[in-house]
Amino acid sequence: MSTVPRGLSCNCICPSCKAPLVAKQGKLKEWHFAHVVRHAADEEVSLCEFSFAVSVRLMLLQLASEGITVRTPELSVKGDVKCPLTGRFQQFEVRVAKRNRVTLEQPEIESKFAGTQVDILGLVGNYPFVVYLSHKGRPIPDNIRNPLIKDSGCLVIYLDNLKPHMVREKKGRYEMVLRDFVASSTAERSWLFHPREIESRNKLDHQLEQWLHQQEKEYYKGQTRSDYVCAMCRSAWSGYSRDCESCGTHLFTSERKQSE
Repeated sequence: MSTVPRGLSCNCICPSCKAPLVAKQGKLKEWHFAHVVRHAADEEVSLCEFSFAVSVRLMLLQLASEGITVRTPELSVKGDVKCPLTGRFQQFEVRVAKRNRVTLEQPEIESKFAGTQVDILGLVGNYPFVVYLSHKGRPIPDNIRNPLIKDSGCLVIYLDNLKPHMVREKKGRYEMVLRDFVASSTAERSWLFHPREIESRNKLDHQLEQWLHQQEKEYYKGQTRSDYVCAMCRSAWSGYSRDCESCGTHLFTSERKQSE
């Protein structure tokens, strides 16, 4: 707002209805744009349906075309498990990424990625990085939640709740507010896809399995692990229990000899 001349000299138009706008930069009210209304006494004036979130998105796209730095949030994967033998419960967490600040190189606006149009597509190092701007009526495409390019990062920034950040700016320096919000805050954003998330989930699954195995060892401590076979369903397993998981009983189970 502070970057344009006052009044009609701003030469601005409404992105929604294409009507001319006037930049009102007075001393009493908060600086803002307003529609220019001619012959108000003779014409019915209808309200422009252009929403706050849509206008913020367009402003961010303009800023990103000039280069943009993004603050990324922390990401962790979590899981819990209960041992059926001991009844114990355990929670695990593996951190995928810590908070970071990345500068997108060679940013492209409204470019194609994963078969869909995204708002900002740039590079972090040699890897694609996507920023999608979401608000009410603009859902997130499923394609970028699990893109084919697994060495990419996809982040969403939600715009519906940004109004308080803008209201605090009394001189209309909204570009500065938006740049600071995107580059310094981790609020109103989340990871849609992180290149290390799959690896971290595999690591989490391994931790859960290891813990269950340890619980089993403690439960059967002092007992001998043996190889078994079920005569009914021909299942074979190695463990401490004679119960066949398929048949649900030990009646048809026999212990296998090492030579079998």
